[in-house]
Amino acid sequence: VVGRALTLARQFAALDAGNSRSDLPPVFAHLPDSEELLVRIEHLSGIMFSFVHISGAMEGVATSPSPNSEVSLETVVVQVQLSLGKLEHWLSIHSTRVSEASDVLTARLGTSSIINGFAFSLEDPLPSSPSDCQCRLQSARHFEQSVKLLPKHLQRGSNLLHTMMIDLGVALAEAVASVVRNIRLGPTLDSAECRSSLESLVNADDLLFRVEGIVEAAGHKAMCALVQADRGQLRSLAADLLVSRALLWIDGSAEA
Repeated sequence: VVGRALTLARQFAALDAGNSRSDLPPVFAHLPDSEELLVRIEHLSGIMFSFVHISGAMEGVATSPSPNSEVSLETVVVQVQLSLGKLEHWLSIHSTRVSEASDVLTARLGTSSIINGFAFSLEDPLPSSPSDCQCRLQSARHFEQSVKLLPKHLQRGSNLLHTMMIDLGVALAEAVASVVRNIRLGPTLDSAECRSSLESLVNADDLLFRVEGIVEAAGHKAMCALVQADRGQLRSLAADLLVSRALLWIDGSAEA
């Protein structure tokens, strides 16, 4: 439901950014201005993807309403879905304008991204069961786009920009943690497994290099030092892998 809501909200915000508010029904009169709306939605999308796996892990946890609650969760979800259906219908009536506005927004954001070149295309929809790393990278992509959409006067050292840059850096750092958790280590890895682990370590280091640049630009020296220490740990893991392979080769129990 949340994913559907944010998708529709992004379409609406793109349409709103390219049109006069006078064209919209009065029900939308309470919304923030179009620039702020775009930033908020992109940032919320980043937050949503950062919690996808947390919510998945809690699927078996009971979600009974509070004793003081007069409305059940199911009732709220039904009401939200009805509202989303109305918005979806309204957007479908203006589908051509929505498509044109989305193209304008895409052109404005550009194709360059701090996370280009990783294992999957962020332009493609996520699989039905995305990996933790994919979710973290999608989260970072939305955080990055929210920074790009900030009005010019807020892109010059504002507290809001600082906070958003830290959110972006944290999302990338969490993606690194996901990569490292899946790396196989140990003295018995064969040649293919060792190569795969080294490639994953290189990808993780590349991500941390980008995190380092982000937090340094945000002026967060302590976090920058922690990232540098983490990069040192990755290099230590890579060295351990190479030494293990060399020892196996010397013993004659592995191919070079």
